[in-house]
Amino acid sequence: QHSSKMSAAERPQLVHLLRRTSIILIDPGHQNYSNLWFLNLFYPIARCLYDPIVFQPRKSMSIRIGNLGEQLVCDRLQTLGWTIAARQWKCRWGELDIVAVRDSDLKFVEVKTRSHRNWDASGALAITPRKQRRLIRTAQVFLQQHPDYFSCNCIFDAALVSIGDRQHLELHEYIESAFEL
Repeated sequence: QHSSKMSAAERPQLVHLLRRTSIILIDPGHQNYSNLWFLNLFYPIARCLYDPIVFQPRKSMSIRIGNLGEQLVCDRLQTLGWTIAARQWKCRWGELDIVAVRDSDLKFVEVKTRSHRNWDASGALAITPRKQRRLIRTAQVFLQQHPDYFSCNCIFDAALVSIGDRQHLELHEYIESAFEL
């Protein structure tokens, strides 16, 4: 069981957590009575919202649904003969949801999972020109770190996954060559 009192080691983590969630700005250099009182007040609340031991945010429902949408698209690509080279590949410029390879083609697939009748056309409007530039830059870094794919023909696809009335995921639309380099 966890105590309701915070240890000295957990104090900086909670300060960071509160800053990230914009609850309040606390100066960690001032370990005076009022700051310690405030941190101890929020400690039990933070324990409920965050995983015990290491204050890491639990996966939100939208992240879980997004992961399920990506899995749906991965399954579809694999049935069409594509091999998944990477999922949720990250660098400083962004994230590639799915990287798939077949023969001399390399697909970078951006997956958008939305509820039915969402305001942004099932996620298509979220792939703005700025997002496209970030995806291209991220793909360039991926190719630099994976030189064996450098000679492949790069294709940028978009997969729009929708959540049906009964929380059933379905591939609403798959846009091949959604944008180009």
